[in-house]
Amino acid sequence: MALRQEHREYFKTLQTEFNDKLGIDSFLVQPIQRLTRYPLLLQQLILDFFKNGINCKPVLKSCCKLDTRMRNHLAVVNQSEEIKSIEELDELNILEQGYFLKSSEFDAYNHKSRKKFRCKVYLFEKCLLCTEVKKKRLAYRCHFAWDSIEVSANSSKSLLVTHKVHNRPEFEFAAAEAYVIKQWMRCILKITEATKERLESETKLTLPMEVVLFVVFMMWIMFRLF
Repeated sequence: MALRQEHREYFKTLQTEFNDKLGIDSFLVQPIQRLTRYPLLLQQLILDFFKNGINCKPVLKSCCKLDTRMRNHLAVVNQSEEIKSIEELDELNILEQGYFLKSSEFDAYNHKSRKKFRCKVYLFEKCLLCTEVKKKRLAYRCHFAWDSIEVSANSSKSLLVTHKVHNRPEFEFAAAEAYVIKQWMRCILKITEATKERLESETKLTLPMEVVLFVVFMMWIMFRLF
């Protein structure tokens, strides 16, 4: 955008030369605007490969992988738009929970209250957020930090959330399809491994640089004296 402003006269010249009525200002400059267009661009590129009889499997394979990744990323962006509409979300600061990764609808069973309800669970880098689906509304119910719970596949179609300290089941989330549980377990495994590494690095003993320099200086003094 800065370059566009700096070279505005040059772009106006190009606009006149190519008889472009919209000009450079019509381009999608925001990432969220461009995101929806990338899958369409890749799809057109793949079709052109087939139409022109271009036999380049590595490039085609890469384009297909990138297309899948972009569509998944776009799905995450669309899911994240729902978060701001969650009601009663006063006690949790969403901006402090790290990256948002995915969300899915489940049939939830709360082991403590023995209540069943339809829920939508949101997967964040630092926590698991559970909401209750009430027709077209989402109501906040609870959240768990990753260092306080363990999540396991209770069956091929359900997740079990267990509290580490009390060693008791908190929630069971049942999905309609087994592939949903597989996707969640892959994401959860990555998060738990990253959380474990972070906690281990925080507990390691680290000495301030001033202490290290002081010890080195004292050793040098002792070496010179003796």
